[in-house]
Amino acid sequence: MKGKKKTKKQHRSNIFFDTIALIKKSGINFILFEMVYKLGAIAVFYPLFLFGFEFTLKRAGFKYLTNDYVYLYFRNPFTILFLIIIFFLAVTYVTIDICCIAVCYDAAYHNRKISLLEIFRGGFSLYKKRFSGKKFFSGLSMVLILVLSNVSAVVYLFSGFNIPSFVTSFIAENSIIKAVLIILSVGIVLYCIVNIFVVNFAAYDGEKTKTARKKSRSMMKHRWAKTILAVIVWNILVMAVIYIVNFVLLGLIWAGVTVLNKIQLGIAIYLAVFKNALSVIKILLLITVLPFCFAMITSMFYRFRGDTGSVFNTSVFAEEGTHRSRKSNLTVQRTVAAILTVMFTGINIFYIVRGFDKNPFHNVEMFSDTMVMAHRGNSYNAPENTMLAFEKAVLATADYIELDVHETKDGEIVVMHDSNLKRTTGINKYIWDVTYEEIKDVDAGSWFGSDEEFKNCRIPTLKEVLKFAKGRIKLNIEIKLSDNEPGLVKKVVALIEEFKVRNDCVVTSMNYEALKEVKNLDKDIKTGYVLSVAFGSFYNIDNVDAFSINSGYVEKGVVDAIHNRGKEIYVWTINGENRAEELTMMGVDAIITDNSEMAREVTYKRYSKGLMFNVLSYVFKR
Repeated sequence: MKGKKKTKKQHRSNIFFDTIALIKKSGINFILFEMVYKLGAIAVFYPLFLFGFEFTLKRAGFKYLTNDYVYLYFRNPFTILFLIIIFFLAVTYVTIDICCIAVCYDAAYHNRKISLLEIFRGGFSLYKKRFSGKKFFSGLSMVLILVLSNVSAVVYLFSGFNIPSFVTSFIAENSIIKAVLIILSVGIVLYCIVNIFVVNFAAYDGEKTKTARKKSRSMMKHRWAKTILAVIVWNILVMAVIYIVNFVLLGLIWAGVTVLNKIQLGIAIYLAVFKNALSVIKILLLITVLPFCFAMITSMFYRFRGDTGSVFNTSVFAEEGTHRSRKSNLTVQRTVAAILTVMFTGINIFYIVRGFDKNPFHNVEMFSDTMVMAHRGNSYNAPENTMLAFEKAVLATADYIELDVHETKDGEIVVMHDSNLKRTTGINKYIWDVTYEEIKDVDAGSWFGSDEEFKNCRIPTLKEVLKFAKGRIKLNIEIKLSDNEPGLVKKVVALIEEFKVRNDCVVTSMNYEALKEVKNLDKDIKTGYVLSVAFGSFYNIDNVDAFSINSGYVEKGVVDAIHNRGKEIYVWTINGENRAEELTMMGVDAIITDNSEMAREVTYKRYSKGLMFNVLSYVFKR
């Protein structure tokens, strides 16, 4: 009687509540196991993957992988071998994880407590007996089932990437390819649905894979609609959770704007926070989505089977070494797991922070980010080349400050665009004809407007700017070289070395000889050649790491030609939103602009999705 009552109650309950109950029942050991297993894998394999990718990119003959040459990269034998290794490792890793999760859920459902080591030993035993060696493709089918069961999460994880236009165009314009893809997709989905409970049968009854398939297909008879509906609802719930988290972030933004009255920071800084938060959300999604999804599949399995949870059937887990592992010290296991979790979390946070500073896939157009260089600081709303303009550039989350330098009569390096002081200070003298003492207190901001803060702006020295920028923002230092400033290059290089900012700056100039001198003095300092016009084969010039080009001469062919030489391209001066979007889509490395907020909005727009960006725009009363 008790068994019957439990069965009726179980059938009345919602499958998704059953899923949550199963995860809760699995306990802290399961959570610790998943944290160590997932975070540890990311910590170990992420740098190895980056190394392998860089190696194969070089072996394929590419310094930068444009969308037009992706197929050539994939044709290279080293790339093929690398992808095969990655494929087998990924399938093996996920299959073992699924086996461990299945063993843990099976024990939890039947009220059998197991330790962390038992979870792994039982799961690995199941993997060895049912999915390793010649049975590899059975494991692959399990991975495929889990991937297709989480379509919404997969789409979200890959959002923000620039898919090559030739791929989408080829599919859209070829009806045969489109039909084949549709038929193939339907076939894969059907295969996955009929085999959805294979791992459960293998873990529950210790069945061989072939028998588990037959039992899964038999169980699925007359249950297609329920299963498909559950998977659809699951994906809707995943997207709902994702959007709820996104709107919580937007709520915090709203609080910052209205409650804390921080609207002066602008939409750009909130988009920057939003983008970085999404990286964390995606990692959490990678960790949690598989065990949650498999819990739902397992709950359906027990429901369809009519299992009351009262009998723990013989399984691979029960057969293999559980008695010995049960004697192990659970406290020690949990302590070690907690320590490893903290350690792996720290390593992964390091990867994330490092990724904010420099995109690890900066040399792949599909994954590239366009940087924002604040032209003479944020000169749209502050006097150019002043500390105020530089402070506003940092607030606008620009990646670089683009500034100009000259040398005074007494050898001080000052930040100034014009060689003559008249336009911005009203003094009709050349910089090399005055000492720094003569100009250090000159008003360099009133020409821009009547605000009191503008009147307090002065001509800064490069030392001041380097001290301010270090750890906050990178610098694009343009040398305006003339015959009257013979020591300018040497002094700029000396200051870069003194402040130890080689990796946080680029020295640019229209004077190629100045760039040669920079490289002769310090080959590790990045250099950029500023071009007002861009014709001919200028791409292969030595001593140049980047080209800073007038926007009127930039189109996709120029961008790809520069990238294929392993160099970067910066485009100036972009103050229109439409042109900024065009250049971002072309994959330029940086947009030099007077309006850093506008450029940041454009470059981060793809991360915030249309809906999120519209909400942000509304909050800021755009």
